[in-house]
Amino acid sequence: MQRLDGRLVLSPTDLTAHQECAHLTRLDLGVAAGERAAPDVQATGALNYVAARAGCGGADRRW
Repeated sequence: MQRLDGRLVLSPTDLTAHQECAHLTRLDLGVAAGERAAPDVQATGALNYVAARAGCGGADRRW
C-alpha cells in the first residue's frame, strides 16, 4: 500500500491482508499516510516466528 500523486494504491497482497485482518489495513493506512512508522522488517521476521509459535494471528505478527 502506498500513496502516489495523492492517491492510495493497493496491491493484491493488501487486499488479501485486509480479508484476514481489517486492523492490519488500518495500521498500513497509517503508514501510508505518514502517521506511523513502518515495522522493522528484520525484527518482524523474528516476531513472526514467536507469534506463530504462541498462536497469535493477523496484525499481532506484523506489529
